[in-house]
Amino acid sequence: MLFLYRHSIELLAKAVILSGNRLMQQGGAGQDERELFATFGRSRHRLLPLLDSITKVFEYSRWECHWPKSAIESFADGRRVIEELDALDPNSFSFRYPTNIRGERAISPGHMIGQRTILAALGDLAESLDTAVFGLDAECSRA
Repeated sequence: MLFLYRHSIELLAKAVILSGNRLMQQGGAGQDERELFATFGRSRHRLLPLLDSITKVFEYSRWECHWPKSAIESFADGRRVIEELDALDPNSFSFRYPTNIRGERAISPGHMIGQRTILAALGDLAESLDTAVFGLDAECSRA
């Protein structure tokens, strides 16, 4: 379940960047989509490298990150969850497999994951990213 949430967050983060880039292209500030996809390839499955691009999208669109009454109320909350995910599962393998290629535990025994808490936070983060994609696509169609 954690792998699926993490994967959906990765894809939704990339969708925010792509939708935001389309909006930025309409204003002459976006990148070529091939270049953008190349950056996704270079960062592999890492989440942290995506944050700078998401920040640029939100700054360009002049959006404030505010999701009240959720585990992710601000961009800072989202950043914290993404940082924790990236620390636990930097390359999207730790939640997918119980052991690494050396046969060692994928996540060290010292890491405790509170299932209800993390699933609520991941669910809210995924929902906020999905909402951002919807909003960016709506702005693109209006312009």
